[in-house]
This record gives sequence, C-alpha cells and structure tokens, in this order.
Amino acid sequence: MSKLAITKLTLEQLRETQASPDQAVGKLPQLLETLADQDQEIRAWAADCIQSVEELDAEAARFVAAYCSHSNESIASWACRLIGKSASVVDYQDQLITALEKHDSLGVKQSAAQALAKVGCGLSERAKVCLQQAADSSDARLQRLAKQALGR
Repeated sequence: MSKLAITKLTLEQLRETQASPDQAVGKLPQLLETLADQDQEIRAWAADCIQSVEELDAEAARFVAAYCSHSNESIASWACRLIGKSASVVDYQDQLITALEKHDSLGVKQSAAQALAKVGCGLSERAKVCLQQAADSSDARLQRLAKQALGR
C-alpha cells in the first residue's frame, strides 16, 4: 500500500457525510484513516459513516482491500467488512485470507471469514484450507463464520 497522505475527517465533515450517505464511498480513504483518530467520538462517527455504505464499487474495493491487513484493528476489520459488500469480493480473497491467517486481532479474523462467506462457490483452494483451519479455532464465533463460508 502506498503511503499517500490521506487526511482524516473533522467532526463537521463526518456529520455532513452522515447526512448524505451517498458521499461515504467517495470518502472511504479518509473515513478509514479517521478510525485511527484519538477522539472516540470522531472514531464512532467515522464508523457510522462507513456502516452506511451498502455496496462497494470496483474502484473503491481496490483501495479498501489494501487495508484488510492494516495494523489498526478497527481499520482492518472495517476494510474486511467493506470488501464483503463488493460485487467483486471473489477478486480479493488473497487479502481476506492474509487477514484471516496473520492478523493478531480475533475481530479482524472474524470479519475476514464473514467476507469470505460472500464469495460462495468461487472460494479458492487456499481460502478453503484457511477457512478449515479457522473452523477448528478455539473461538466459537470464528468457527461458526468459517463453517458458514465453507457452506457447512
């Protein structure tokens, strides 16, 4: 992922985005970065704006996929959830698998498994192996989400 300077949104900008949810997709880079803000209220507003995204277009999905393994748990988790809202989720299995296999956060792993469930019959062999390992996890929710992704 390139290190372009992406500006976090202010509370006023977040309120404007929440009032016009159709703007959220165009502001996803800033919204994702804003999830790392020190102010809890700012982070909550950013999450609410991201949650309003109903579908991710191909251009936005390419950008968001790079965030699936972000070191910030909230950013990575939301990125995985957003990829699950993309019609091209099948194209981003590798990023979701990497998040599922390597991220330290259980929440990110769960979001990645949930997004992989949206792939359906197009799961790669690597995804199936990774999901089988997750289905054997000690975490009940991750087990359930992985089994759902595998169609069991």
